[in-house]
Parts: sequence; structure tokens; C-alpha cells
Amino acid sequence: MDNLRKRIKTVFEAILDAIIPRKCAGCGKEREIFCALCRMTSYSKWFSCVLCGARNQSGAFCAQSCRRKTPKALKKAIWAGTYDNELKEAIWQLKYKKRKELAKPLGMLLAKKLKSCCYSRDPISGNSQRWDLMENSIIIPVPLHLIKEHERGFNQARLIAEALGKEMNMPVVLNILKRIKNMAPQARALNKKTRTENMVGIFSSDTVALQPYCNATIILVDDVATTGATLFDAACALEEAGAIYIIGALVAH
Repeated sequence: MDNLRKRIKTVFEAILDAIIPRKCAGCGKEREIFCALCRMTSYSKWFSCVLCGARNQSGAFCAQSCRRKTPKALKKAIWAGTYDNELKEAIWQLKYKKRKELAKPLGMLLAKKLKSCCYSRDPISGNSQRWDLMENSIIIPVPLHLIKEHERGFNQARLIAEALGKEMNMPVVLNILKRIKNMAPQARALNKKTRTENMVGIFSSDTVALQPYCNATIILVDDVATTGATLFDAACALEEAGAIYIIGALVAH
């Protein structure tokens, strides 16, 4: 039945493409979702501290001042690219034009960055080796409040997380982290201080549901971070429930 549905969907999309061709969210190229060139120009191979911007090799927080401002369990934060130009437009169209098909290429971009952060290559055998991911690693998308998700019809972070999970062969777990306060969009906040204050205590975690994964690497996924406040509060909620190793994974910053 699932295969039949996929075939019907593929045929329907092909017919629709012939009548009203899809366009790349970045450059407008016809019959593309987010073309190879836009993906390439959106991707950044560099890592840096999400708070101060100091470049490093893994996305870890700077040792003293920045580290003190973050949850202990949140070890690093990585992002696929900068929130501007083609990548900004792709995320905007996913969220507000409801182009859910964009979640897949955005998830693939994030997977590429996560692999470069968490894998090394053995110089003798050439095999890829995990050095930052435990065997029972899981992915948790940053949730929307139920009201906001109902209004939008979906949670873009969940769609991106599911695409990332397929690429990384990791389960996406949805019953641990909850958003308990419905806040106005962070883009409307006047400054960094206001944004940070807005995001305190808006998440909670289910301690029982987290218990099997306390020793796992948790990949905490969101679409965009500006100050990191949302990511930090979500990580705090997971830490309070028992998480010990969290990697923030963002499509854009």
C-alpha cells in the first residue's frame, strides 16, 4: 500500500510539474526544489562558536566566557550555512509558503555538516570512523507549541529532523521534549537581551521518556538560530531530565 501511494504521489507530482513547474527556492530554476548550485553556495564548511563567532574545528563553545553561558550538556552547536541569500529564502518558503518538500534538501545539507563534524577518516584503511556520536544516538527536533503547529500545519524542525534521520540512519524521537509556552516569533524581539529573556522556561522534558537515551548523543535540531536562546533553553530542559551529551544542529545561523 505504501509503495502504491508513493507511485501515485510521484506520478501526480510529475503531472503537476508539467503544468506548473516547481522552481528552486534559491534561484528560481524550473523543475528544481533547491538546486545543486544553491545548495553548494549555501553550505559553509567552517565551524565556530555560536555565541562569539570565534572559528574552531568542531563548533564547540569557547572555553571560558561562552561556556559559562550554555548548558553543560550542550557540547557544541553546528549549522549548515549562514541565514542569508538562497538558504534564507529556502527556509522562509518551507515555513511560510508551506513548501514541505524543501525539508529534504535542507536536512541533507545539515547531514553533510554533521558528518564533517562527527566523523573522521582512518588514514590507513580510509574507512569513516565515528568519534563524536555514540551508538544509540538519537535526533530530537525543537518542538513548536501545539497552537503554533496547528496554525502552520506542521513543524519545520521535525521535517528537517526526519530527513536528517534518514540520511544518518538515526531515530527521531518526538515524545521527550515539549514546548509549554506559546511565544511570539523571535524575529519580533527588539534585541538580544529581550530574545534571551523570552526563551527562558518554555520547554519541558519527560524524564521517563528520556531515560533510555540518557547516555546517548542527542542531536537537537532546529531550522534557524539567531542568539541561540531557543536552542539553549531546549538543551536546559533535556539536561534537567538527565541528558548528558547534546549537539545542537541548525540549518542556518
